[in-house]
Formats: sequence, structure tokens, C-alpha cells
Amino acid sequence: MKLVLLDFLRSLRERQELEGVIINLLRAMRWTVVASPQTGVRQGGVDFAAVGIDPDDGIKRYFLMVVKSGDIDRPAWQDGVQAICPSLHEILNTYLPERVPSEYQELPVKILLVTGGCLKQELTGDWAGFTRKFSEPNRQFAFWGGDELSGLIETHLLNERLFPETCRSAFRKVLALAGTRDVISPHFVTLTKELLNAESSVPNGIRGIRTINLSLRILLRWCEDLGNLNEAWLCAERSLLLCWEWGRVKKQFKSKAYTVEFSKLYDTYFITCNKYVNKLAPYCLIPDGLSRSVGCSAIEYHLWTQEILGRLAAHGLNLMVRVQTDDSEKRLKNLQNVARLIAHMLRNNPIAQSPIFDDHAIEIAMALTVLLAAPDTQEYAKQWLEDLLARVRAAYKYVGCHYPIDTENFDDLLDILYGGKENKEEHTRASTLFPILADFCLIYDQRDAYQELITLVKEVFPHSCLQLWFPDETTDERLYVANAGLESGASYTCMKLPDTLEGLSSEIAATMAHVWDSNNLSCFKEGMPIMAWISARHFRTPPVPLLWRRLIPLVTDSSKATAVTEQV
Repeated sequence: MKLVLLDFLRSLRERQELEGVIINLLRAMRWTVVASPQTGVRQGGVDFAAVGIDPDDGIKRYFLMVVKSGDIDRPAWQDGVQAICPSLHEILNTYLPERVPSEYQELPVKILLVTGGCLKQELTGDWAGFTRKFSEPNRQFAFWGGDELSGLIETHLLNERLFPETCRSAFRKVLALAGTRDVISPHFVTLTKELLNAESSVPNGIRGIRTINLSLRILLRWCEDLGNLNEAWLCAERSLLLCWEWGRVKKQFKSKAYTVEFSKLYDTYFITCNKYVNKLAPYCLIPDGLSRSVGCSAIEYHLWTQEILGRLAAHGLNLMVRVQTDDSEKRLKNLQNVARLIAHMLRNNPIAQSPIFDDHAIEIAMALTVLLAAPDTQEYAKQWLEDLLARVRAAYKYVGCHYPIDTENFDDLLDILYGGKENKEEHTRASTLFPILADFCLIYDQRDAYQELITLVKEVFPHSCLQLWFPDETTDERLYVANAGLESGASYTCMKLPDTLEGLSSEIAATMAHVWDSNNLSCFKEGMPIMAWISARHFRTPPVPLLWRRLIPLVTDSSKATAVTEQV
């Protein structure tokens, strides 16, 4: 385990990444953090100031840390204003005389040089000479490199109490197979559940979330180095859902400790999604680029494009969450860029515009929600609605395959492709896709597309039962751990599409007034409806209609794009 951690620490090329590990370590060591890095604030050469028990001799000290990423060589020691030697002199000349809080001035001081790498041999003499010259009875110096940090992390973050032996074994298996598959690691699920043991105390659970976050960061780095982020994405999704469920069960949503750690975990999920989308983006910008990225068969390519559509849309929804908390022009621009990337992906991979499972309605609903982010992507979404309906008609009526079937069974899909056309009605007896498309025709005010949808249902799919799933009072107990649609909620079946959008709007209002109020789900109550989207994508739970139906009063035009994103 120490070798794994040492390799991870050495791989942290950005100082901010190392600082994130250090702050978690200091808290686990029960040190009081007095100061931490702040952008644009002069800190007297100090990156971290903390009070705690020295692991070397058990004495309580005031620790001042200078943090650098990577190995420390001569340029890092002496070149530039950010070099180590000037920082140490600033600590001695400015921080210690003027900035130590009065309540800690009587404590002995220890100045730490911290890095995830090592001190190059060329500098060992300089470091020894400096520390010997400026050491005093009440002032010491020490070097914490990758070896020291990995030992402290193993002792304090990954010890028996926080990381049982069963978890260590699971974690080793996760890393041994990292980047080699495109499915979620069962060992990581085991690790997460062990760390969130329902029988454990709340403080242990909070520490468990912190350790899960560190584990995810390690897994992300390994998957990134191996060039395959699929598993890191899926593990981040599942961890987020399980940690939300733990907070719900333990009633921790109002706890500052929980919200801080969950926010950090969500940041890791966001970073994972961002890295994945950045890696994928070039393939979305060239014709049939996704087929080149995976090198698979035609049917796998078809399914892969739907998976990619969902992942791009998931990151767009992440950015919508960021816009809600900080509506800066930069964040809105990032959101709009992801919406445009979705449009480019669909244009360049036309096969993605033909859903072949009915539950691809999840990805389509997510994408149509994100496409509301900018006026130009709204226009694309309107055209996509029309094209999608035309493609479904042609696929069913003329091609005889590549239309949305109402199962998730790959064998049924093969039966349609190679078993003949006589099974068409058998595999299209139910549809959630068509009612969802009807709702988005209303959201985008697409009257022609809505009339085409009515005609399609009447003429081509008269045998299909249109239905939507709605949560009930038991759904929140299942939504974040499994497919909640199998064990909770109720389906509104045999739906009839009204003749006009106005009629559809009235019917939606009447339906929402009679079903259980989805606003009572914890993710809506706590201002994180994106958790319902993540659950739908991850577990294939039918999407909660409130996710998009609350946009209907804002039937949007180009001037309302920002207002819509704030509601998602």
C-alpha cells in the first residue's frame, strides 16, 4: 500500500493536487489548520500553518509548511520568487516575528518542506547547511517527501480504523485492474460500502467519505495514466450516489462536516467528467469520430454513441450546477461549449440520432435539457426533434431494425437485427421515449414536431402503450442504490397525446397535481436534482419527469437561456 501511495504522490504534477491530499492528511492527524493556501493573498512564505502533535516525538508544535510538487532540484530551491529558499527566509524574517497567532506563540516551531517527490542529492548539502544555520532550541526543520507522506497517509488516512483490511484488499484489486475494462469495479463498490458501513458512527462515516475521495483520486490518476477513464467515471458516479444515500439515511444533509466532504467528492466527480470530456472532444468533431475512438462493430458503435451522448449530457448538467452557484460568464460559456459539443457529436455521428433501446430516452432527455443552454443549441435541438422522429419512422416502417425496443436485453436487439421483421410489434409494446419527446416538443414550442409525433404514434405505433414512471414515497429509499423503477413508484400507462401543445400542457398540469410530489425526494429538497439524473443514467432508473417538466412554465426562447439553466 505504501508503494501505491508513493507512486500516486509522485504523479501529482500540480501543486494544488498535492495540497488537496495534505489538507485531508492534516485533518486525519487531528491537527488544527490555522492557515491554508489562498490565491492572491501574501502568506509570508507559508502554504500551511497547523498546530498538532509531532509524530516524531509526541510534542505539540506549531508547524509551518512550504509545499512543492515533484522532486526538489536546484531551480526549485533558489530560482524565482516562488523558490523554496526565499520562502524559508520570508518565514524567518516576516512570518515568525509578526504573524504567529498570540495563542500559539509559546509553542515550539517546526518548519516543514513538503513534496510528493524527493530532495535531489545535489541539494542535500544546501538543505543540511540551511537547517543547521537557522535551527534553534525552539525551532526545528524537517523534510517530508514522498516516503514520509505515504507513511503518514497509510498510518492516519488508511489505518485499520478508517480502512479495514478487507477494504485494503479490495483497493489493491481495484488498482490491479484499473483501466482494463469499461464496467464499474465490483471491488470499488465493496470498498465504498465498507467505508460507509451503516453500523458505524457519523464521524467514522465522514472520514469514510474523505477516504473514498482519496481513493477515487488515486484511481483517476491510474486510469488516466493507462489512457482509459471509463472505470474512473463509473466508480465516481457510484461513490457519489452511495455517499448521498449515506447522508440521507444518517440525516446529515444539514451537517457542515458532511456537506464539506460531499462537496469535495462531487468536485472529484466533476474533475473526472471534465477530463473524460476533454479527452473525448476531438473525436466528436470529426465525421464518425466515435467509431475511431473505440474501434468496435456497427452495433457496438451504435450503443457506444448513446453512452457518449449520456456522458456529455451528464457533464453539461454538472456545469449547470456550477452556473447555479456562480453565474459567471466563464462558467456559462463552458456550459454552452459542452452543449455545442453535444450538437457536433450528433451531427458527426448520425447513428446517435437513432435510439435502439427505449431507455435511451434517458440520454435524449438529458441532452435536450443541456441543449437549452444557448440560442444556437436550442435551434439545433428543435431540428434534432424532427430528425429523430423521422428516423424512428423510417427505421421501423422501412428498414425493419434500429428502432427503440422496449427491453434492455442485448439478445432481443440481435433478434430484431438478424431474426426477421415479424417481432417488431412484440418488442415495441411500450414506450417512454414518445411521452418524453412530447414534453420536449412543448418545452421547445415545436408544434410541427409534435404533430409529427402524434401521427407517428397513430399510424406506426398504434400498438404501443405510452407510459411515464413517477416516484412515490418509497422511491427515495431506492433511488441512489439501485433501479428504483423496479421496486417503487407507479407508471402512468396508456397515455393519449392531446391534439395540441396547449392540451398537452393542461394534461401535464393535471397529472402533476395528482401524482406524488417528486419535490419530496431528498435530491430535490436539498437542491441537488442532478443526483436523480445521475441515478437514471447509472442504474437505468426511469428518469423523474419533474426533472424536465419544471421547465415547462419557462417555455423558452433565446432570451431565456440563462433563466432555464438556473432551474435545472
